[in-house]
Amino acid sequence: MATDLIDAAGRSYDNLFVKWQLNLLGNSMATFNLQVSNTFNDNVANDRPVGNFCILMRALISEWPAGAFQPDLNKLDECANLVYRVCWATNQMFVQSLITLAQYNAVLAAYNGAIE
Repeated sequence: MATDLIDAAGRSYDNLFVKWQLNLLGNSMATFNLQVSNTFNDNVANDRPVGNFCILMRALISEWPAGAFQPDLNKLDECANLVYRVCWATNQMFVQSLITLAQYNAVLAAYNGAIE
């Protein structure tokens, strides 16, 4: 379990590689994206930096065909990069007091539940 979002960011590639090997990458990314995107509101200016990464994740996931599908290593890299950036952006926004502790904890819980 990641203890904070900096830890989560640093572990994103390793944890998503395991999901990729088990053919669970798509489900994990969809779950993570849903949980994070429900935490941030596009109508709130301070929510947009993290919310914008959710839009990118949704676009990436929508490119994949339905059902069992093993994305290539480039898709794995894109997923890990997006999760890494969501974690870092959320941490930075929290450090600057631009988002709430509840939002920070929601992203950490989403990471630990879907990615870890």
